Parts: sequence; C-alpha cells; structure tokens
Amino acid sequence: APLLVESIRDVDEEIGAALEVVSFPSHDEAGLNLFLDSPCIVASGHDATIRSLSSRLQSTARLVAYGHRLSIGVIDSEFLSDDLSGLAHDIALDAVLWDQQGCLSPAGLYIVGPNAAEGVARLGPAIAKAFEDLTETLPPGAPETQTAAQIVHERDQAALRSAAGATTAVLAGADTSWTVVLEEDSHWRPCPGHRFLRLYPVEDMRELESALAPIGPHLSTAALAALPDKRPEWASTLLALGATRICRPGRMQAPPLDWPHDGQSLLAPLVRITQQEPDRSR
Repeated sequence: APLLVESIRDVDEEIGAALEVVSFPSHDEAGLNLFLDSPCIVASGHDATIRSLSSRLQSTARLVAYGHRLSIGVIDSEFLSDDLSGLAHDIALDAVLWDQQGCLSPAGLYIVGPNAAEGVARLGPAIAKAFEDLTETLPPGAPETQTAAQIVHERDQAALRSAAGATTAVLAGADTSWTVVLEEDSHWRPCPGHRFLRLYPVEDMRELESALAPIGPHLSTAALAALPDKRPEWASTLLALGATRICRPGRMQAPPLDWPHDGQSLLAPLVRITQQEPDRSR
C-alpha cells in the first residue's frame, strides 16, 4: 500500500496528497471507529467480517463490500497437448502469485471431458514441476503455523485415501513449499492455500455444475482453457454458476484496471449522485 501511494504521487501530486496509509491493530476499537465514521467505507474480508462492519455503520454511510471469494481453473481434457509445460507453468503461476492468498488465486482445477482422469494424471506432474521451478524465481513465503498444519493434514488425508484404494496421489515439495493432489472424483475439498492445488476429474459440464454448486455463490474468476468450439458455451455456464470473470490460465492475477470487481462497477459505488432541479416558479 505505501508503494502504491508513492507511485500515485509520482504521477499526480494532488491525488497522491489525498491518500494516506494507516495501520492499526485489529483490537484498536477507537481507531476502527474513526474509519467507520466515514461517509463511504470500502471493505474486503470474510463474510462474517463484512456483516460485523455493516452492523456498526451509521444508517447514512455507504458500504462497498467485497466478501469471501475464490477462483478456479477449468481445463478441457481435449485441449491438452503432448507438451504440457506451457499450460502447467501458467496454472502454477496463478497459484504462486500472492502465495494463493487472494480471491483471484485458483482454489481448485477441474479437468473436464471423457478423458478427465487421464488428463489429471498427465497435467498434475507437469504442474508439480512448474511449482518446483518457480520456487527459484518466486520463493514461497512461510505459512502461519495453523496453515502449515492444515497443509500437512490435507496431504495426510489424501495419502490415506490412496492407501485405502483410491487413485488419489500427492505430489509435494520440501516442507510445505507446494502441494499438488490428484483427486479421484470431483468432490470439493478444502484448499489451505500457499501453493496447494487439487486437480479434479469431471466427466462433463453437467457434473461440473453439480461439483461447483456448493461454492458457486463465492466464485470470482474462472481460468478457462478449452477448444474454440466449446469455449463460449463453457464460459456462459461458468458465468451462470456465479463467476464474474473468465480469463485464460496465467492471467488470473492480472485483471484489467477497469475490471468490475465481484461484478460491481469500479467507481460508481464510491460516488454520491446529487441533482438540482431548475427553478420554474416564475
């Protein structure tokens, strides 16, 4: 945030002078109340956080809220070529940037088509290699203790399913640096973040709709790689399920500047519209 303000001031001193970055601990109620006295509040966080803030605002205040969101990748099994290195790099990059902590980070990857299981088996190791390669140029941050424990737990759960006869497989880097889980079915499972990606096989778009139903209201971006004749229909399906943006793999973390975040206009919610009617009394 300080770097953003500094960059804006370099371009326009007047606008830059109107910005200030302030940090305070979450338990500082007095500091928070000062911000909540503003006529317009922009807030992002978990849905419970947004509800808590909303209940504390004055009735005249405007709240521009960005609640809990997550993103996914959808890959047409027939789109997979012999050389998967480029696609795998793009998918891994989407998860590596921000260490998978943002709403635009992929929380799951769905391979769709009659050869989905084979696609999972082929693409998973390629993504694992891309993760490992990117640790050199974009080294991972250290997760908090609770998150690291969850990563280990989810790895162990997948390994147990594999030991019980499932075709699930776990590919992992040193410590908790990255994880790729090749799932046997499309049942949604937790994503701890920090470069943790599950690949789900899905037979067709109907099964994908069922698989995404539990998370549909929270969808943000869907990275879509499909054959040209399928892409329009698949994109329409993903938008109908709740996604607000479709892009190609590798571009999830780079939306346009005028991107309507969570389907909202970028600047309109910040504006107070007034009107003065002409005096026609004479």
